[in-house]
Amino acid sequence: GLGDVYKRQPLDYYLLEKGTITAWVSASRTTGTGYIFGAGIPHGTMDFAVRSDNTLRLTQQWYDADGGGNVNAFWDTDAAVITDGQWHHVAVTYDSTTTGSTEPVFFVDGVKKDSSAGTAVPTTAGSQLQLRRKVEGTKTGCGACRVITMIGGYNANVAVSGAIDEVSIWQLSMSVDQITELY
Repeated sequence: GLGDVYKRQPLDYYLLEKGTITAWVSASRTTGTGYIFGAGIPHGTMDFAVRSDNTLRLTQQWYDADGGGNVNAFWDTDAAVITDGQWHHVAVTYDSTTTGSTEPVFFVDGVKKDSSAGTAVPTTAGSQLQLRRKVEGTKTGCGACRVITMIGGYNANVAVSGAIDEVSIWQLSMSVDQITELY
């Protein structure tokens, strides 16, 4: 059976620094931001969402070692990608390790989409994802905060306006060929 093939294990949040998030999404419009996936909600966030302008967005909250504050780095697809009410396979790959490329790559139906950075990732030595700091217990200011993971939104105000299915979180930054194979 399926259980024999796939052994479920807890998600290793350390490895979310490099990954791929995929899902099937159907929406004719969005109101606000509809979160497909998020980790570290509400402090130390990394999320993948459909925006009100029907673009896809990846957001990563970073600790900036230079000033000690937060930087909410984000990237959007350059054009609307989900507007017709049909099912679409969406994916984003990223490598946010200090030695990796921080530019994510977005895909819709197996095709790479152009995207742009809204806010850049801090480059100062010692800067890192807040999610990692939260898991390690070095993030301050959130008390006894937990690492909350959500699929489809964490309350009615940020839910996807439409439907999502088969959300997958992969702990590797997939190649174009791997994304095409999934689609």
